[in-house]
Amino acid sequence: MFNKKSQMDIKELILTIVIAGVLFIVGLLIFANISNSAGKILDPTPLTIRNETFTINVEEALGNTNSTLLARLGVIENSESVINVSGPSVTLTRNVDYSIALLNGDSGEFTTRGNLTLLNISGTKSFNNSLLSISYSVNTQSEAQASTQVVQSTVLDSFELGVIALIVLAAVIILAIVFKLGQ
Repeated sequence: MFNKKSQMDIKELILTIVIAGVLFIVGLLIFANISNSAGKILDPTPLTIRNETFTINVEEALGNTNSTLLARLGVIENSESVINVSGPSVTLTRNVDYSIALLNGDSGEFTTRGNLTLLNISGTKSFNNSLLSISYSVNTQSEAQASTQVVQSTVLDSFELGVIALIVLAAVIILAIVFKLGQ
């Protein structure tokens, strides 16, 4: 008993391992909650797509439709400007000359796609078979969101690590009890 500096019995070793394991598990669970909510906190980067050109040629005999999908995802509603560039430069009016429906999500979500439909395809003010140019805004992934996604995809989920740590901690306790019973 006299020269027992820096020596410990099995009780102290088990207690130290249990406390360290519990602290490790609590830290992992806190990190899991923070990393899961980080993507929702960070704002996306808005980007304006300028002068995307397209032609809609509606011929019912060929089965062509009067709509086209916009090229980029993340479309923000009511941010577009459509201009006829193949004749007199005319700005088209939303819900009179064309409409845009959002597909696969709400306005500004990364999966949202815009579907432009020509409403005025016959008559004197028809834009059928005209070269049109559209400018619109989209949300893109910010650098912070991209970094968070890379970290989350390259490491194990913190909750899974916590479960593994709990299993290892239980194994250490069982081995310590078996060792103690063996004495």
